[in-house]
Amino acid sequence: MITVRLRNIIDGTEVLRKLAGQPLKGRTAFQVSKILKKLEEELNLFNSTRVELIKKYSKVDENNQIIQDENGNVQLQEDKLNDFNNEIAELLNTPIEINSGKIKLVDIEDINFTPAEMMALEELIEE
Repeated sequence: MITVRLRNIIDGTEVLRKLAGQPLKGRTAFQVSKILKKLEEELNLFNSTRVELIKKYSKVDENNQIIQDENGNVQLQEDKLNDFNNEIAELLNTPIEINSGKIKLVDIEDINFTPAEMMALEELIEE
């Protein structure tokens, strides 16, 4: 069983997709696909929840439409910014359990990763 914080899933999912595109031995490929599937499910739930929080704290016009700036960014209510940030932080700190063992470093040692990519996978790998 692997436990990761939701904030680490955001960075780790993209790197795991890169890993999933590499040729791996059967057991490792299965393990990576299983972990990736769970991370993508959680990422989708996070994105849905984040959208709802943005709607909750955004400024709206007289027609109850969300106000955006010239770049298309949603304008948040200044007096509710702390509440928004607190809810997002709490959401990002949510622990997620994945019913899988960690990926063994020896099984992926021939794949080139940047240090930043390895940091994103850190909670999913064991030495």
